[in-house]
Amino acid sequence: MLQPPAVNEKVQKNQLAEVGNAGSLKLEKILELAPDLVTTYGTGNPQTDAHPKLLEAGIKVAIVAEYMESTPLGQAEWMKFLALFFNREAEAEQSFAEIRQRYQEIAAKAKTVNRRPTVFSGFDRKGTWYAPGGDSYVAKFLADAGANYLWADDRSTGSLQLTFEQVYDRAAQAQYWIVNAHSVKTRADLLAADPRYQGFAALGTNNVFSPTAKVNPQGGNDYWQSGIANPDIILADLVKIFHPELVPDHQFVYYRQLP
Repeated sequence: MLQPPAVNEKVQKNQLAEVGNAGSLKLEKILELAPDLVTTYGTGNPQTDAHPKLLEAGIKVAIVAEYMESTPLGQAEWMKFLALFFNREAEAEQSFAEIRQRYQEIAAKAKTVNRRPTVFSGFDRKGTWYAPGGDSYVAKFLADAGANYLWADDRSTGSLQLTFEQVYDRAAQAQYWIVNAHSVKTRADLLAADPRYQGFAALGTNNVFSPTAKVNPQGGNDYWQSGIANPDIILADLVKIFHPELVPDHQFVYYRQLP
């Protein structure tokens, strides 16, 4: 996990306690710490959810569920929920209003384009190609960036499980490919993982991009952390990919082009 400098400093000084994750919760340690509140998430799976155990132990719990939102702005708006616990509601309201305005201004620019380049996402993992559903927040990002996501007609808000053949039939000639995997650093890595990727036109035209520009040596990716609170910057990155003339002064923050 990528942490802010202040948090890393506390880790180095052993000022933070390790309490495990939902699947291996150190409940006794949490009880010893006696926190006023524990924030966690829920999946509906009793084998992995932490909050039932915490509530049973008498600990106050707040479930943060931004990942269930189907739009980037919907995810970012969860900052208002977290701000409540620190009496910083007004600051969160102002911050979100500014983020929303910047996001909408960038999306408005992309809406004026005459061409919407085709794009697909994901990659094959042990025989299954995981791709964003057509009603997911990722698909919303791509639409707002002026791209034609090839699974936009799908109505899923989560992840699609496709075969390589299904993806190849639809995306072999797509102009862009978005790959989200910190283990894939170059196009050569893709080919080493599966030589069949050579058949995708986007690979041959050097139009493969990945949201892994801010990854630490341990594999923590800031796209999944600060990126959630900065959808306007992620959108600007995507517009830079598909329509660079619209944001000539923008420099990539979360995305990078695979060499």
